[in-house]
Amino acid sequence: MKKTLHDPRTVARSVPGLFEVVFPQLTTGVVVHLNQSRTLLSTLPLSHALVESSSLQNAMLFELGMACAESRLITGSLNWEEAKASALNRQRRYFDAEIPAEIEPQDQLVAEKIAQNVLSTLSEVAHGKTVEIGPAIPGLGWVSPGHGDFAFEQTLIETKCTHKNFSMADYRQVLLYWLLSYAAAIEGRGKEWSGCILLNPRNSTCVTFSYDALLPVVAAGQTKLDVLQAFRALVDSSDQLQ
Repeated sequence: MKKTLHDPRTVARSVPGLFEVVFPQLTTGVVVHLNQSRTLLSTLPLSHALVESSSLQNAMLFELGMACAESRLITGSLNWEEAKASALNRQRRYFDAEIPAEIEPQDQLVAEKIAQNVLSTLSEVAHGKTVEIGPAIPGLGWVSPGHGDFAFEQTLIETKCTHKNFSMADYRQVLLYWLLSYAAAIEGRGKEWSGCILLNPRNSTCVTFSYDALLPVVAAGQTKLDVLQAFRALVDSSDQLQ
């Protein structure tokens, strides 16, 4: 098994069969319903023309924008070289990403606009509370530890910079993050996430839900403990994914 397959983010996208067992009622219809509950935030969306004016691939461009936003959250200012290195390192975890040695002025402008939207929408959904960068996601069995995007208090925030709606894989990802946190909380090695915000700073929308409210919808009447036991039986197995 490839090392990246252990990562929670990659597992959520590459192992759908696991979620069919653990969350059997996480269906396309449920995803559509959740997306219809999205909230339009006050920040102006990024225009398609602005995004397309950059020469960078969208994934790299948005990763760079996220790194710029994090730099400003941490230090109050922007260090371009550090942001570029951070963005490239994160992209290389999942993709064969390459970016030019120098960021063109237009690329820098667009990335900074993305960062502004990230910061503005984060502030709005967190209601002024302190935002944590890269909250720890515990591992379990063959699922390795990882990191989320942002969090405040007991609420996880995952960002998706896309012109599309949130996908099935996005909801699998944040459900997996909750399940790993629940296992850690029971074992006394972490905290359980109580809520989640899927945030799209590109179109300035979000979907907000509590895990306790979503679980009865996607888990076919199972309790949290039932779900964890089913999940543990899969990830504690000595059989590795092929």
